[in-house]
Amino acid sequence: MPPSKNRIQFLDSLRAIAIVMVVGQHALGYSQLSPEVQTTIMYWFQIAVPIFFLVDGYLFSHRLEHTGKLDYCGYMQQSATRLVVPWLFFSLLYLMTRLAYEAFGHPPDQIVLGRDITYLLGVTWVGAPAVQLYFLLSLFFVRSLSFLTKYVQGVSPIVILVAVIGLNVLWSYTNGMTVAGFQIKANWGGGQDPLLHAVWGLQYYLLGCALYASNPWLSRYAKVLTATVLAILVVLYYGEYSSPALTQYSYLCGFYLLLLAIGDRGRLLGGIGSSTMGIYLLHQPVVLKGASFATALVFDNTGLWCYLLVVIGTLACSIWITRLLMKLPHAHHLFGEPSSVAVLGLVGIKLASRNLSPELPGGSLPPI
Repeated sequence: MPPSKNRIQFLDSLRAIAIVMVVGQHALGYSQLSPEVQTTIMYWFQIAVPIFFLVDGYLFSHRLEHTGKLDYCGYMQQSATRLVVPWLFFSLLYLMTRLAYEAFGHPPDQIVLGRDITYLLGVTWVGAPAVQLYFLLSLFFVRSLSFLTKYVQGVSPIVILVAVIGLNVLWSYTNGMTVAGFQIKANWGGGQDPLLHAVWGLQYYLLGCALYASNPWLSRYAKVLTATVLAILVVLYYGEYSSPALTQYSYLCGFYLLLLAIGDRGRLLGGIGSSTMGIYLLHQPVVLKGASFATALVFDNTGLWCYLLVVIGTLACSIWITRLLMKLPHAHHLFGEPSSVAVLGLVGIKLASRNLSPELPGGSLPPI
């Protein structure tokens, strides 16, 4: 079966890499790798969440160009269904799961058991029971600015990139700032603050808009640009000059250009990429903990290869569970999917297992 002409294949591949990195980051907490190895893995997986923001910015510009206008109320209603409903359901689910774990498993710290409602609302807001959930709200907050970001349509990519740099500077000054004795920080209470991470993610969202505006030119010279950007990354990584922001942008754009050059040839990655929502919602903490426990029963769980087994097992189980849940009536609502997309998503998972591309409608789909 040929690749779908409607779906943006290289974006699915990009999402697949991002979700593997997300699972890989979270799996470190269940590994016994040395601090040096963990630091190295975290460094190379640093672009996981920025990829999701970037892809959403790309698709937002794609949507604007093809519709010609923005129905803000309709867009936000769709975004609430896609992002807020799953956040509410899975936040409650993992809060209850954590309560049961604290009641019967006796973990060293308690974030739910014996806490008052104010504290519980706080840990739910930052996603302490399942740290990945903050992103859903962050992306929703970024999308809520679409009445402003819609004006990027037709703007020069250079101007958008200037805004990207400005947002990076704003973030560097905002995070950690103390106002009236209160320190503003993105990480607190065992989780991530979604509002501040929206401020952080907006730079990558606009970067996606800039890349979309430049795509005709980037596609023409994708291979040369990929080699150039990755060479810059190597120089920044091994050279004496250190610029974390420039290094991250080079790394992020290098991956984007590489997959743009590959196009629709990354079919297996595309299949995983079309399942990112299910993987994202399910992998942490229950599936990941189960995969780690199962691996430890058979192996010593200390080597790098055991860590890789946990990552692969978590990805496979998350896709399998998503496939099972999607067969239940109305379960697609929990994953923020309309029924038609849910059915096609199941087809995509089946085809991915056969190393085929799914026939899915592309640019209209949200990025996670």
